[in-house]
Amino acid sequence: MMPTEYHFIQEIEKFRLDSYVPHLGWIAADCTTIKIYSKEDSLNFYLHDEIRDRLFEFAVAEPQRLRSHEEYGKVVEAYIATGW
Repeated sequence: MMPTEYHFIQEIEKFRLDSYVPHLGWIAADCTTIKIYSKEDSLNFYLHDEIRDRLFEFAVAEPQRLRSHEEYGKVVEAYIATGW
């Protein structure tokens, strides 16, 4: 497995999505069912798979880069590679 700048830490079993702040994903026309969120008290980010209604916490090597459609695509690829 190739190393990635996105490290998926855990699945959040119980969550209220309104406790998270939308960060990235609504701008991506090709994959609008996966959204990225942040949380005020965390340095990590969260990926919500709307189809499966699952939420995953992940760490980012360079958080400031997670602001573009290209980086969003890399997160989605890393998520798919995890097999979760």
